[in-house]
Amino acid sequence: MRKITFLFAMLLLAALSFGQTPMSGTYKVGTGETAPNFALLSEAVTALNTNGLSGDVVLEIATDINETVNIGLINESAFTITIRPDKDEPRVITFDKATDNAGPSGAFCFGIGMGLAWTDLKPSKNMVIDGYAVGGSTRQLKIATAVTHHGGNGPILLMDDCSNVQIKNTIIHHEGATSSASNYGIYLRVNTSYGTKKMPSNVLIENNDITNIKNGASQGIALYANAAPEGGVSEGVVIKNNIIKARTRGIFLNQLNGIDIIGNEFHVVQTNASTLSSGIMANAGIAGTINVKSNNFAELKTYNSTAGDWGMKGIIAGGGT
Repeated sequence: MRKITFLFAMLLLAALSFGQTPMSGTYKVGTGETAPNFALLSEAVTALNTNGLSGDVVLEIATDINETVNIGLINESAFTITIRPDKDEPRVITFDKATDNAGPSGAFCFGIGMGLAWTDLKPSKNMVIDGYAVGGSTRQLKIATAVTHHGGNGPILLMDDCSNVQIKNTIIHHEGATSSASNYGIYLRVNTSYGTKKMPSNVLIENNDITNIKNGASQGIALYANAAPEGGVSEGVVIKNNIIKARTRGIFLNQLNGIDIIGNEFHVVQTNASTLSSGIMANAGIAGTINVKSNNFAELKTYNSTAGDWGMKGIIAGGGT
């Protein structure tokens, strides 16, 4: 009896240890996938957060995926997590969660655990979303929100001390439920009451097609902290060769030291009266060299009918710019 009990205990320990084995290599994510692969992106991210990495990890999206929970991804290792389509064919990840997160609002959130509470913030690095399949040159990965998704939870959030992040070659579309609150296609953010109070840095946002036009406060890309962050402002951010469609601001700048905004195409159409909109708006806490080169302000339109400082401005230089 003692031998059987000992053997059972050893098998149980082995099983538990196997369940926490750090991850490495390529995993498929999609409907019908089974272990060691994953049916949902939320399942794959939960496994990564729990087990950690022993090498670079690639999550290949093999089918369209509908997520009814928002996702928080952390990576404290020196290895890289890459999310991409498995083939040169369309793949759509749709978020559909009607309620807000416990902490920062967002659908696919970097730098925070799956609990998505303020206490789940962790410095994270080396994360890539690439909409090209291997050998492909067409945007095949789309990250979207459903019409019933909470409007304040935009598609992609980089929270607090995120670094060495790339978001490229991807279609990003925030539909969401109608809301009067500001919302974002891609949002780099700090709340100075939580975390390391350091803005995301060394971030590349390149060759994406970003659409966020649901309401008058919809913005394409934004960097924002509620106050000067003690841990440091954003540095090394490059926004390059994107198509940006928004209602109020194409790009909103706040709390940064230098940025490159190069070769983007802007479509900002504001249908509200009494709203000031812009292609690019610099707000506060701006330092360093701001490079704005070779951008195409293809469409800047306002339906404003109210006297005053409303309407449309191509570029608003403020906050030190």
